[in-house]
Amino acid sequence: MENIKKWDFGTGCKMAGYILIPVVIIFLSLLISGNHVGEYFDYLKKPDIAPKSEFFIPIIISVYTLFGYGLSLVCSKKRENKEDRGTIALYAVVTLFLHFLFILTLFKYQLLNYALYLSIALGILSSAMIRYFKKTEKRSLKFLIPYLIFVLYIVYITYFIYSNN
Repeated sequence: MENIKKWDFGTGCKMAGYILIPVVIIFLSLLISGNHVGEYFDYLKKPDIAPKSEFFIPIIISVYTLFGYGLSLVCSKKRENKEDRGTIALYAVVTLFLHFLFILTLFKYQLLNYALYLSIALGILSSAMIRYFKKTEKRSLKFLIPYLIFVLYIVYITYFIYSNN
């Protein structure tokens, strides 16, 4: 019984924050986009493998929950190097900001070319982020690889939409 760690309230709250913050940011971008998300997504010519609009929000919330949990694993590891902590925070903040802009650009402003550029930038940044996180906490890969697959899927769908609409 001595080897069992007690649950630390502070650590649990931090982990919940890491998981909730990405979901809340993405939810806010969808909320700001208004009713345009479902209507516009249904209107666009999409590839056959694109999800239906009613599945889009649950999928994105699930993926960003995984992203948040992977981020919590990376951030929970003790680090003496302040530059390392800053790099981790910068990757996370810029990634979430790009996704926030992507959703607004695609659904609210309906600028397909800029949405494509943002999705490509998001794919490149996400790949670099996961590569960096792999060096710091390998367990996070189980949660961040599905996120990367989702981002690459977004790049493909956005390219298809841009090319065919």
